[in-house]
Amino acid sequence: MEVRNPELLRPRYFDSLRAHNVPHVYNAWSGMPEIRDQIAIAGSRTSDRIVARALLRRGRPYADAVKKFAPYVSVQEVNEPVRQGLRELVDTALVDGATAFIFVNNRLEGNSPGTIVAITE
Repeated sequence: MEVRNPELLRPRYFDSLRAHNVPHVYNAWSGMPEIRDQIAIAGSRTSDRIVARALLRRGRPYADAVKKFAPYVSVQEVNEPVRQGLRELVDTALVDGATAFIFVNNRLEGNSPGTIVAITE
C-alpha cells in the first residue's frame, strides 16, 4: 500500500496493513518524509516483503523533475538521502532473508538504471 499523505503514517494505518500482511511502500515523493524517516517509524515494516518506490526528491513537483531530467540519459543530481534509505532497505532484506522490491523512477535523479547501480555498489 503506497500512501502519499504523511498524516496517514500512524499506528492505525500500519496495524491495518500488518493484520493482512500487506507491505507499506516506503516512497520518495514530493510531500512525504524521507525513506529513512519512514523506516524509523515504529511498526512501519508491516509485511514479510519490503517494497520501496523512489520517485521524486522531497519538495520537487513532478513536472519540474520532468523538465530538469529529460531525456534521462544520465544521473544528473545525486539524491543521497533516498539512496541511503534504499540501501538500508536492501540491507534489511539481506539480513532478514526477506524479498525486497525496489523501484526507481527516472525523475528521482535523471536515470533510474544509474541510481540502481549506485545503491548496489
